Amino acid sequence: GGGPPSPAALQAAKEELEALEQFERRVLPRHRQLSVARQDLGRALGLQGEGLERAITALVRAGFLVQRAEMEVDAYWFSVPGLGPAVRELVRGRRELLRLGG
Repeated sequence: GGGPPSPAALQAAKEELEALEQFERRVLPRHRQLSVARQDLGRALGLQGEGLERAITALVRAGFLVQRAEMEVDAYWFSVPGLGPAVRELVRGRRELLRLGG
């Protein structure tokens, strides 16, 4: 049964949308690298503490950030939502071309 969303769910959705909009307006135009440090992300978004944590969670959930697995645990790779399947198909296509041409 789907009744109306709770006020907390509406607030969470509003915060996620705001994080995505701020990411598009304030982070992407300024960062040309492949990754961004948490500190730089917070500065660009104008957030810290819990607000920054919620924004990062929303951006990771949406597929725009992926936490870096190296020593820099406080950094994130920029990502494109849904990119994984496209890359797999590209690799599969290249293998097929090599098989046909080789």
